[in-house]
Amino acid sequence: MPTISVRFIARHYDATPWGHQSLEGVIEWPPSPWRLMRALISTGCAIVPEWAGSTIPPTALGLILKLAGTLPLYRLPDAVLNDNALLIHWNVALDDAELELLNELVSNLGCLGRAESWTECKLLKQDEIPDEKWAQPCEQSSYRGPGWEQVPLMAPVNADEYLAWRTEKVEAAKKQKSDEVQAIAPFPDDLMACLQVETSWLQKHGWSQPPGSRKVLYWMPSEAITVAKPIDQQRHDVEPVEFMLLALASSSRARSVLPLVTKTLPQADLLHQALVSWVNEFASSKAFELIGCDEAGQPLQGHKHAHLLPLSLLKEDGHLDHILVWAPGKLGAEAQRIVRSIRNTYMKGGVGELSIRLVGGGDRTIADRDVTELKPIIGQYEVWESVTPFVCPRFVKKRGKNTVEGQIRAELESRNLPCDEKEVKIEVLLQESRDLRHFVRRRKNSAPPQDMGYAVRLTFEEQVTGPITLGFGSHFGLGLFRGC
Repeated sequence: MPTISVRFIARHYDATPWGHQSLEGVIEWPPSPWRLMRALISTGCAIVPEWAGSTIPPTALGLILKLAGTLPLYRLPDAVLNDNALLIHWNVALDDAELELLNELVSNLGCLGRAESWTECKLLKQDEIPDEKWAQPCEQSSYRGPGWEQVPLMAPVNADEYLAWRTEKVEAAKKQKSDEVQAIAPFPDDLMACLQVETSWLQKHGWSQPPGSRKVLYWMPSEAITVAKPIDQQRHDVEPVEFMLLALASSSRARSVLPLVTKTLPQADLLHQALVSWVNEFASSKAFELIGCDEAGQPLQGHKHAHLLPLSLLKEDGHLDHILVWAPGKLGAEAQRIVRSIRNTYMKGGVGELSIRLVGGGDRTIADRDVTELKPIIGQYEVWESVTPFVCPRFVKKRGKNTVEGQIRAELESRNLPCDEKEVKIEVLLQESRDLRHFVRRRKNSAPPQDMGYAVRLTFEEQVTGPITLGFGSHFGLGLFRGC
């Protein structure tokens, strides 16, 4: 019977009940069972490779349906979200595989509510669970007495109940519409599909409340929500980080509609535009390390600011599924807040919207701790080969410093990497270069001196630490190498 602990790192929780706007001042507290299920599923799709396709594995499906079919209990912290944690308990038996998966999901649950409601979560042991003041569903307990009040929350219906309801609704719709596809379109196939639909889909089909959901009442301590003194945010230091990893997902969860790796440059450009827009509109201080320009609008020098590196980490199928935000000079608190706040971006060409979720962040131990697939990008290797084409930042000459090799050495030097002939051997790979010819190499408002890309192998005398990005567009995913 699992119990999870949720600690709000910034002492901040922001979420509104379904059907309410944030400006109304109505808060959903505690996080509803519906919100919890959607957060766990979203985390799974972001971090577990097997969830990336349209079919969720049996263990995951069993876990989600067990939790969705059981109304949880809540142990609420003080009104001010200090170091006390929110506890959530499901009175349901899980097998070892389900517990292991739940632990992985919970450990990577980065936020609940809005993106800035950062969380640190863990699965508790039995002896860590208190036994008093649990908020319980009203349908499972009688009146709790003075000091308790009823609070409405949204929860999933039983999976079998939903299927029976859907069958009835679909049959009725078929009688009214000649087009069977249109008749069944507003009704997701099962409860799992209900928990994954996007708000835009609900609006398109005219739902005032998500299908597969219901309103339930909970007994909650009356003092659980009170007016508290504003918190001095300056007191809570946020350590600068070098990396933040974002997962990309389409509304259908199908990989086939994710952007192609050949669109690396424009995809990074679109995210950069969103970040700049957020910085200009909502940042309390200019996060120059994100936008790449100083107060005068001049480009920052030294390559210390943010690189946006789209990656295909989960499968070698030619589709982008993550973007690594890497800043050698570190991302400060405001930059991190902005990155966390971006929830959506678009696919180049107007194909559709992509959701963005923070997977993890910190220093390069992220590759050992959270995402081993990042190791070839940020690890230490002697041999590095092109993932995306190297595009020369200057016109190529047959001799002198501006040959392809000469420009590569100059780029290595500008990033304080070994560049002397004794330190690194440079090979231009002709066949591999032809394989990279379909990559977009032009930005919307700028183009390289020569629109040509090269596949390159770098062999260093000693191990070199990644990421390595060189040449034109290197802050947007071009010229990226992986260790061999």
